[in-house]
Amino acid sequence: MIRRVSMNWNALHVDEGISKITHVTTDKGTCSNIEVCVKSYGFETAVPRSALEHIVQDIISRHRTYHKHLACLYAVRLVDRSAEKLGQQGYAIETLCKWYSKGSLYDIIVASPKHIPFAHKVIVRIALQLAQVLQYIHYHLGTCHGFLKSKNILFDDVMNVKLTDFGLIGLKQTMQVFMPKADFDGYWCDPAYFSDGLPLTPECDIWAYGFILYQLVTKKIPFAESTFEETKKAIVDLQLPAIPVACPAFLRDVC
Repeated sequence: MIRRVSMNWNALHVDEGISKITHVTTDKGTCSNIEVCVKSYGFETAVPRSALEHIVQDIISRHRTYHKHLACLYAVRLVDRSAEKLGQQGYAIETLCKWYSKGSLYDIIVASPKHIPFAHKVIVRIALQLAQVLQYIHYHLGTCHGFLKSKNILFDDVMNVKLTDFGLIGLKQTMQVFMPKADFDGYWCDPAYFSDGLPLTPECDIWAYGFILYQLVTKKIPFAESTFEETKKAIVDLQLPAIPVACPAFLRDVC
């Protein structure tokens, strides 16, 4: 949800760059004496400002709710990058979220020893908490997340799941319409989305949820060595990673 915390964008200070991929940057900073995660989604000049203003309002409206496993969004804004003298053209949508010091599931998978599997109780805890927040999004809010991946599964100080990037469906779809060459690590999109161009649905989240379980069991990032186009083709052709023999029986059918 968007917390009722006064955030002065002019007081934002970026302390550390976290990641940068095409059109998307993630930084750690402080704003109004609060540690925040700053994300910036850059758009080319072909994208109408009116469409981006609609996306900002859509993000705000989707966060007028609360669930204990949804990450806290503090603020969102539209920035004219040329007016801000950033040496760039077009616009950017920026979000300020709470900073979660334990990092993401992706960070944990990459940093931890591959030969030591996660304990079953850890897998079950993460899987259940993620299922709870997805059920809330699908049935209570009547929508989907659309961006479900291990990089968006954060953890608070006691290792509870905090799902971030909720409400960005319109942003993602706009980027893919106006900026088709933009790369996405798109293994979370189901075959129908790639092959038929169907809208994102709760079924897309369930597909992605299976990949999250795969990563919890194997400590591997699917299609890590593939380009976006290679990943897309593999998914459409259903050339998917094999479920490992070591996968617990209670998860095998879900994966």
